[in-house]
Amino acid sequence: MAAPRRDAPGGDFFIVNRLGDTFTHLDLSAKLRVLASDGARSSSPDIVLRIGGAGRFSAAADGAFNRDKGRLVVTTDTQARSVRIRIERIAPRAVMKVNITVRGLPYVDPGLSRAAKTQLRYDHERYLDGCHAK
Repeated sequence: MAAPRRDAPGGDFFIVNRLGDTFTHLDLSAKLRVLASDGARSSSPDIVLRIGGAGRFSAAADGAFNRDKGRLVVTTDTQARSVRIRIERIAPRAVMKVNITVRGLPYVDPGLSRAAKTQLRYDHERYLDGCHAK
């Protein structure tokens, strides 16, 4: 994906494999089933980001950044205003990136900074507990 345009704000979402093993989607699904407290629960290792607010959004894996690190499948659902990231394969100790771009916002401060989650919102709260639990 090309670098986001200046008039199209967005952000990068990173996925990190902190372990020394390669994982596939099937591997991650199996690990999730083992760790799930309810065996009947159908869980998916896919990451779903819900995009709030106004504007049109798009998302794509950053091909150049992710080269030789694995494969991500990124899909968007405009009705649900969500981005789904499926990890098909991730190499040991790899950091992979997804670019999210939003267009058609009524107004975006040109000094957009990391603290702009009030303007370009996505529901990430449910992932924070998992990140900081270890």
